[in-house]
Amino acid sequence: FNFCGAGIPDVPGFINDYGQLFDSTRGFGWGRDLRSNSRRRNALDGVQRDTFLFTREKDQWECQIENGQYRITICIGDSGHEQLHQNVSIEGTVLMDDVSTASGQFAEASVDVTVTDNRLTLDIGSGNSPGNTCVNWLRIEKR
Repeated sequence: FNFCGAGIPDVPGFINDYGQLFDSTRGFGWGRDLRSNSRRRNALDGVQRDTFLFTREKDQWECQIENGQYRITICIGDSGHEQLHQNVSIEGTVLMDDVSTASGQFAEASVDVTVTDNRLTLDIGSGNSPGNTCVNWLRIEKR
């Protein structure tokens, strides 16, 4: 998944997520509308790292998938600004805790998870200020 704003061209191998509410027909989405929380900095070639969705709150994204074992990889950061205190949990496992990235730098991490409710759950942000969590992309690999 490439987390970006509307109008961003598709990237081979990625599905664009524009910050819409979860929709069971589409099979993925957010617990609240984050469409206004998208940015493209035009600082990098390509869009996977130059675009992101962000939150200053604590927000949840879900994707309908089969139950099973998965390797999840995520990228956070901002190509144009420093971002402080970023947080990511996947299926309840803390993957990034209070991570800061400089302008144009990114943090990537992977975790193996077991999905038992047919939904992969991603929690971003902490709700504690200051700080945005900026999620660029997410890769889901069945094990």
